[in-house]
Amino acid sequence: YPDSFDTSDAQGGMTAKERDDFREFRHNIGDVLKDCVRVVGQTKALAHPYNAMLAGINSTPQLPWQEIEAPLFALRAMGAEVSAQENVMMPKIMDMFSQFPAHPRLRYAATLVIGRYTEWTQEHPEYVQFQLNYIAEGFKVRDVAAASAQSLKYLCQDCSKYLATHWDSMLKFYNEVVASGTLDDGDVIEFSQALAHLVSAVPEPDTHLAIEAFCLPVGQELGVLLQRSELSSSEKQKTILLFERLGVFLRFLHIEDNEPAEILLSRIINESWSLVSTALQRYAADPLIAESVAKFVRVLVEYYPNILRPIVVQVIEAVVNSFKRTGQGTYLWLARRIINVHQSLGVDESASLQLVTTM
Repeated sequence: YPDSFDTSDAQGGMTAKERDDFREFRHNIGDVLKDCVRVVGQTKALAHPYNAMLAGINSTPQLPWQEIEAPLFALRAMGAEVSAQENVMMPKIMDMFSQFPAHPRLRYAATLVIGRYTEWTQEHPEYVQFQLNYIAEGFKVRDVAAASAQSLKYLCQDCSKYLATHWDSMLKFYNEVVASGTLDDGDVIEFSQALAHLVSAVPEPDTHLAIEAFCLPVGQELGVLLQRSELSSSEKQKTILLFERLGVFLRFLHIEDNEPAEILLSRIINESWSLVSTALQRYAADPLIAESVAKFVRVLVEYYPNILRPIVVQVIEAVVNSFKRTGQGTYLWLARRIINVHQSLGVDESASLQLVTTM
């Protein structure tokens, strides 16, 4: 970043053109750095940002934050070309994270580096706990929270087997962070995806407990909102986010050969359909709620066809009736998704024909 970058301004004191030019510059530099790794080798390439950061940490007086942020960016750009088995420079680099000066821009950049190297961390599990703590601390800083949500998603995806035993404390932390309001909606969704990866690795007898602990409170909150005679603007947004949280969790949850968890999921999905039915009866004409409900139903249709099969006729009728009443295009999109997977859903030809001719 330029020396003139203003950290007190959301735009850094830069014009729109200056921001665009800077992004393009960094994108191009990132490509060059990847080429450098291919040419000189990963160990030599990693040594350059390592030495630059070491100089920045040991400098007296302390150098501007940009002098450490730039090599952190370089590390993230190189990540695609660095092997998960690199054991010379990467341990030294990871050991350095606790020494960085306290600055939100450095915390943001360092957190993104952790997210970029989670495949490396998978092969070096001794760093998992430190990285989890480092990411978690970032949720307390609004300017870093987005990076924390993104990196936690990748850490839970690649290192879930090392984190699975801590699912209850992670869920508690998730609820606290969501309730605090420090995360944007998109960050909440990424955090929800992280939990799905984590819960997928939880062994029995705790798998179904972990699923229930996430899904049931979300469903209960949705049920309370949908029973109200009218929703305020903020309540509508909350309803949309709750459907998205539940949808992304079910989308990235992977459970195989686990009968208690599968029985629970069947119950959750059937109860979820009741919530969907209520939402469509009351708010089918609201374009934002309609879109969130359609995306949620798409998850059920495409990822849980066996569970949805007994009620698939109800699903089709609800989609058809919602389109007839409102003319919302999102129901056409959902109808296409249903038709694409109609065989796995066990939809007979007459129901599919009804869907096509009506829509």
